[in-house]
Amino acid sequence: MILVTADHETGGLEVLEDHGAGQYPTVRWTTGWHTAAPVPLYAWGRGAGRARWIADNTEVHACLADPLFRRRAS
Repeated sequence: MILVTADHETGGLEVLEDHGAGQYPTVRWTTGWHTAAPVPLYAWGRGAGRARWIADNTEVHACLADPLFRRRAS
């Protein structure tokens, strides 16, 4: 199974001015820190269905290591 995700979300990137095709826009970050926003997790290959049970990044290793992985009830 292959999992692709991010370690954090960095906040909104705001486009202040569009300079046209082939030119970089003028931008700024709307926050100066990482946010607590969820990030996407994509899985494919044999066993990829187990990834739907991942609710927290601390569960990624368990999902990969345990072929019977299911999110534990809190």
